[in-house]
Amino acid sequence: MKPWIIRTKFDKVKWYQLIPLYFIWSFLMLGVKNFLRIIIPEKLYVFISRKIIIPLRLRTYRNVLKRNGINFRDEYNINEVCYFNDLNLTYNLIRKSGNSNILVIIYNVLNNLQRSTPSIDHTKDNPIARAMRKEFQGISKYQLTKDNLTKLNNSYKFTFVRNPYIRAVSIFRNKIINEGIIDELANLKNDKSGFEKFVHFLENGGLKRDKHFKSQTNHLFFRLDDYDYIGKLESFETDLKSILMQNNL
Repeated sequence: MKPWIIRTKFDKVKWYQLIPLYFIWSFLMLGVKNFLRIIIPEKLYVFISRKIIIPLRLRTYRNVLKRNGINFRDEYNINEVCYFNDLNLTYNLIRKSGNSNILVIIYNVLNNLQRSTPSIDHTKDNPIARAMRKEFQGISKYQLTKDNLTKLNNSYKFTFVRNPYIRAVSIFRNKIINEGIIDELANLKNDKSGFEKFVHFLENGGLKRDKHFKSQTNHLFFRLDDYDYIGKLESFETDLKSILMQNNL
């Protein structure tokens, strides 16, 4: 044996015997979610996520919330809530009901009070609202300790709703005409006939195809009576000013 070669017990290990170690290493480095996305087909991953992983996670959240006396309307909307500890505010997002504008205003309030704000990537669309969602959206972002949940429960809770017809038109133009998120509606035109076909699609099971299509009530995490203020987008400036004044902001 040549003196400069040092042999180890791994010298006789075949390459295929290292495959399990590779998978373990990948699992530890990537985490469960990213690891599963790599090793299984996308459609199977979506199925496993929706039917197994998400229900198990929600059951855990539901048990923790109930154990700590948190009343809620729908645990599935746990990630529709933004909790701002520095402001003692909890905002329940409703898609296509002004949430981007509201998040930008809250960002400015935090900034003016010299409180912590997320870093902004100005290369992205709606950079401030995007950063605020990433930083604050979802109760699951916080440690679900008794102290944190008590603060959440005692915080000032608000949301904003919108005329349902106008909201439906906004969803149609933004999500169907501009973004084309539903393949079978790709050929619809931005006219009365196209909108009627979109409404027919919603009436026949389409409400479940995307979170934006859900009714406004079905976006709520807390019970209706637990909200301190439910503003209307049609009187946005007045209602938001009232919310800020009630909280000395």
